Amino acid sequence: SVFAADQQSLDTPTNNFATCNPLWFRTGYVPTFSAGNLKVKATSGSSWSWMSTIGVQSGKWYFEMFCASDVDYSTFGISDAGAIMDDHDQSPRRFYNDSGNKEAASGGGSYGASWTTSDIMACAFDIDAGTITFYKNNVSQGVAFTNIASELPASGWAPGGTMAGTNETQILNFGQDSSFAGNETAQGNCGAG
Repeated sequence: SVFAADQQSLDTPTNNFATCNPLWFRTGYVPTFSAGNLKVKATSGSSWSWMSTIGVQSGKWYFEMFCASDVDYSTFGISDAGAIMDDHDQSPRRFYNDSGNKEAASGGGSYGASWTTSDIMACAFDIDAGTITFYKNNVSQGVAFTNIASELPASGWAPGGTMAGTNETQILNFGQDSSFAGNETAQGNCGAG
């Protein structure tokens, strides 16, 4: 049937937010997604991965992660938006792990403070300037990498991360829920794609 003009709603989104992509995971390791695909939970010990639904190729971006429980070799940061799920570790990436080290497919090393359950981690990346900086509980750990522009994947960079512990849970905020599914007092921060 045909709708009258006052019954139509044009789809003109101007403020989109990413979520975790529930179709992107390692073969045989399907995490549990909930809270509008912002909460990711590993269901047994191994290497679980997640990636956001939006990749970007320019600009400045920011997102946060709340470590809800059982941190056991967690990472988060940015990854090749077009990465093949089972080759995530070999794909271009810039991660910060719970031991305080930075990681890239080409190597890594000592970087910042370690983190654990109840910490709020943040990632600010500026593709145009080529830098990525991580934060622990709102304290900058300094610039981790300066080459993200020169190594920009064809599909762009997308927020991503890994978990290794049974029942490990990460809750993400790409700008739509700074309360982390009610675990923290909402801060009203604006996030990234």
